[in-house]
Amino acid sequence: MSPTLHSKTVLIVCCLVLATACGCLGSGGDGGDGQATTTTSTYDISGTVLDARSNDPLDGVGVTVGEQTAQTGSDGQFQLTGVPPGEYALRLEKAGYQTRTVEIRLARDREVRFELRDESFYEPDQSPLVKTHWQADVTCEACHGSPQGAIAEPPPADRCIECHPLADLRNATAAQVPNPHQDPHGIYMDCGRCHRVHEASVDACAECHSSNTIPPVP
Repeated sequence: MSPTLHSKTVLIVCCLVLATACGCLGSGGDGGDGQATTTTSTYDISGTVLDARSNDPLDGVGVTVGEQTAQTGSDGQFQLTGVPPGEYALRLEKAGYQTRTVEIRLARDREVRFELRDESFYEPDQSPLVKTHWQADVTCEACHGSPQGAIAEPPPADRCIECHPLADLRNATAAQVPNPHQDPHGIYMDCGRCHRVHEASVDACAECHSSNTIPPVP
């Protein structure tokens, strides 16, 4: 090897060693500290909590997801930010209301809406029908299919006639003209149109007809 070529080779090797020592030849986008960087996405959960009876916003509701907790404001709204993806049991708590737990899967930002029932919602003095069911030992689960603390929606429209056959109801009010259970329009109306368990019942017929022809709704 000629002296000139040898000198060039030595110079190149020295430059490579120096560049590596200075971090110029890193491991390819590792941030310069020799450690590969990873990014974990997080998401936001926002929503509104309402009173199930009045549909008004509820303030002061504690909302817990994983290790994070927020509280609703006067508008019933809350927000949790930076929540890692995964499956969570979202918990809603407020004094005087039934605690509610909802299973959610977080894989993106979520906007949700929940209702809370006050503790008197299930008490037997709230309406005649609550008292009647209470005295007959009819549980919440019998109608809703879920225990009291896990009820999330009204029972199916035809659940009432499983215990109260429509034919029996029509016979019981046969003397009334028109018979409120005869459905003269040929349209099936679910029992909940008139009979409300957790609030005062209403006379749906009176929306169109004079209420003096219809018996009081229990």
